[in-house]
Amino acid sequence: IGMQKSNSIDEGLEKFFTADELKGSNKYLCENCKNRVDATKRFYLESAPQTLTFQLKRFTNMLRKIGKFIKYPKFVHLGKYFDH
Repeated sequence: IGMQKSNSIDEGLEKFFTADELKGSNKYLCENCKNRVDATKRFYLESAPQTLTFQLKRFTNMLRKIGKFIKYPKFVHLGKYFDH
């Protein structure tokens, strides 16, 4: 979970699971027509694990440590991240 623009695990998860528009110079290469096309990329969960481990990205692209406080909730609600 990228933590540079997030102050909590919940914020980081929300940003991770937000749809990403692929357009302009970042268009998706369609395997069928072999053309670059506008697309939307999004991650979903298929099932919830019994034990969940988060890896926090605590460094910027310039290799500087992100030293801010990160809030950890007692419970993490994953229901909205499933493909319904």
